[in-house]
Amino acid sequence: MLVAFDGSPAASRALHMFALLGIARDQAVHVLSVDIRSEKDAVDKAVRASALLERHGYASVHPIGLGNRDAGGPSEAILGTAKALQACMIVMGAYGHSGIREIFGSCTRQVLSNSTKMLFLHH
Repeated sequence: MLVAFDGSPAASRALHMFALLGIARDQAVHVLSVDIRSEKDAVDKAVRASALLERHGYASVHPIGLGNRDAGGPSEAILGTAKALQACMIVMGAYGHSGIREIFGSCTRQVLSNSTKMLFLHH
């Protein structure tokens, strides 16, 4: 399992819902964070999200932090990491504006369009 976490409210809601449902408690879960400012900030976010999963009984959680310059962009980092880890599912927040105008943000749309993995999206 790969959880994409950027610290946003949408990502936090998806992380909490995923944790509460307990769908992957017996599996290895990798938490990926990509931060345009620095790899340290990305690692800090991934560690915070991993700690929440551990508090919910997830025993095998592995934080991964990438600086945006290393990743080629968040969607590429998510898809590439999921492929490299052979993740069976990608968990991420679905950011959207209010109203019908736009349901998903650009990163979510790119992952939806290009992923061969199951997706757990929460808005």
